[in-house]
Amino acid sequence: METGQETTVTIIGFAGALTAILMWVLSYFAPAFFMAAPPGAEAAVTTVLIGFICFVVPAWKLGGGKPPQP
Repeated sequence: METGQETTVTIIGFAGALTAILMWVLSYFAPAFFMAAPPGAEAAVTTVLIGFICFVVPAWKLGGGKPPQP
Protein backbone atom coordinates (compact mmCIF):
# COMPACT_ATOMS: atom_id res chain seq x y z
CA MET A 1 0.00 0.00 0.00
CA GLU A 2 1.50 3.31 -1.08
CA THR A 3 0.20 5.63 1.63
CA GLY A 4 1.12 9.28 1.74
CA GLN A 5 2.85 9.31 -1.65
CA GLU A 6 0.31 11.33 -3.64
CA THR A 7 -1.01 13.95 -1.18
CA THR A 8 -2.39 16.97 -3.03
CA VAL A 9 -3.81 20.34 -2.02
CA THR A 10 -7.30 18.92 -2.64
CA ILE A 11 -6.70 16.12 -0.16
CA ILE A 12 -5.33 18.56 2.42
CA GLY A 13 -8.44 20.73 2.02
CA PHE A 14 -10.66 17.66 2.33
CA ALA A 15 -8.80 16.59 5.47
CA GLY A 16 -9.13 20.05 7.00
CA ALA A 17 -12.85 20.24 6.28
CA LEU A 18 -13.48 16.73 7.57
CA THR A 19 -11.50 17.41 10.73
CA ALA A 20 -13.28 20.73 11.34
CA ILE A 21 -16.67 19.02 11.06
CA LEU A 22 -15.53 16.16 13.31
CA MET A 23 -14.21 18.55 15.97
CA TRP A 24 -17.45 20.56 15.88
CA VAL A 25 -19.52 17.38 16.30
CA LEU A 26 -17.33 16.26 19.20
CA SER A 27 -17.55 19.64 20.91
CA TYR A 28 -21.33 19.64 20.47
CA PHE A 29 -21.95 16.12 21.76
CA ALA A 30 -19.09 15.90 24.29
CA PRO A 31 -18.56 19.40 25.70
CA ALA A 32 -17.14 18.04 28.96
CA PHE A 33 -14.30 16.42 27.00
CA PHE A 34 -13.25 19.76 25.52
CA MET A 35 -13.71 21.64 28.79
CA ALA A 36 -11.43 19.17 30.60
CA ALA A 37 -8.78 19.08 27.88
CA PRO A 38 -5.60 21.05 28.51
CA PRO A 39 -4.84 24.14 26.39
CA GLY A 40 -3.63 23.18 22.94
CA ALA A 41 -5.17 19.71 23.00
CA GLU A 42 -7.73 20.62 20.34
CA ALA A 43 -5.00 21.91 18.03
CA ALA A 44 -2.89 18.82 18.64
CA VAL A 45 -5.78 16.45 17.92
CA THR A 46 -6.65 18.43 14.78
CA THR A 47 -3.06 18.27 13.53
CA VAL A 48 -2.81 14.53 14.12
CA LEU A 49 -6.15 13.86 12.40
CA ILE A 50 -5.24 15.95 9.35
CA GLY A 51 -1.88 14.19 9.11
CA PHE A 52 -3.52 10.77 9.37
CA ILE A 53 -6.16 11.60 6.76
CA CYS A 54 -3.52 12.98 4.37
CA PHE A 55 -1.51 9.80 4.83
CA VAL A 56 -4.38 7.34 4.31
CA VAL A 57 -6.63 8.97 1.69
CA PRO A 58 -4.12 8.68 -1.21
CA ALA A 59 -4.03 4.93 -0.62
CA TRP A 60 -7.78 4.83 -1.25
CA LYS A 61 -7.15 6.48 -4.64
CA LEU A 62 -9.60 9.33 -3.94
CA GLY A 63 -9.20 12.76 -5.46
CA GLY A 64 -8.82 11.88 -9.13
CA GLY A 65 -5.65 11.06 -11.03
CA LYS A 66 -2.07 11.36 -10.04
CA PRO A 67 -0.65 14.81 -9.41
CA PRO A 68 1.64 16.26 -12.07
CA GLN A 69 5.24 15.15 -11.70
CA PRO A 70 8.00 17.79 -11.89
